[in-house]
Amino acid sequence: MKKIFEQKGEQFRLLSKVGELWGWRLISPDLSVEEKTIIFQHSYQVGMNAFSQKHSLEMADDVYSHLFNNDQLFIVVGEDDHCDELSVMAFLTSRDIDFGGKKILYISGVCVDPSRQGYGISRKLIEEAYKRGEHYDAMALKTQNPVMKECFDKCFGGKSHPNNGTKPPKEVEDIGIFLANILKAEKYHSQSLITKGAYGKCLYGVEISSRDEAYNDQFNKLDKSAGDSMLCIKMLA
Repeated sequence: MKKIFEQKGEQFRLLSKVGELWGWRLISPDLSVEEKTIIFQHSYQVGMNAFSQKHSLEMADDVYSHLFNNDQLFIVVGEDDHCDELSVMAFLTSRDIDFGGKKILYISGVCVDPSRQGYGISRKLIEEAYKRGEHYDAMALKTQNPVMKECFDKCFGGKSHPNNGTKPPKEVEDIGIFLANILKAEKYHSQSLITKGAYGKCLYGVEISSRDEAYNDQFNKLDKSAGDSMLCIKMLA
């Protein structure tokens, strides 16, 4: 896998609470089918672990789609000189979306192995993805996970919408409707930013909760078993 990274990727350093880590940024469309297969084989276990799921064809298809059906892929592999000897410990995928001249960083997926969770790796990966754009006006992600929204909110200061039941500004509503159309979210509510039945089921094999009860209260509005999800939008400019 190191050969693929060196030929197709761009290396970056990530400073987390667990220490210095190394990762690689890859452009998904530039990867061959064979290269994607190798990267998937090294990353799939992290996806299963992060969502507390067992192997299934549906799970494999979902992880593969998140890895490669986006613009950018960021993979954290550990120490610089030994990435072939270490398994993938985290990855993030993102895409750039233009909305009427405004540039949106859409975080398509973030997975961190449970053994490495709680060390700020998700936040650092989001910040790394942000640095790769010339300028972003907004960031967004879709999730069932209150901890993910809490992490998202900590990036670049200020809370994302929805925010404790307050009505989102029209600009956020408009971006949400636009993203919902792209994501084919038919049962999207523009003020709550909740999509009913987005996934068809709960994506997690265990209950996820934040230490901050305000986030848990927000996500208790979702029927996760039915696949409800929350679109989080953060204005940056």
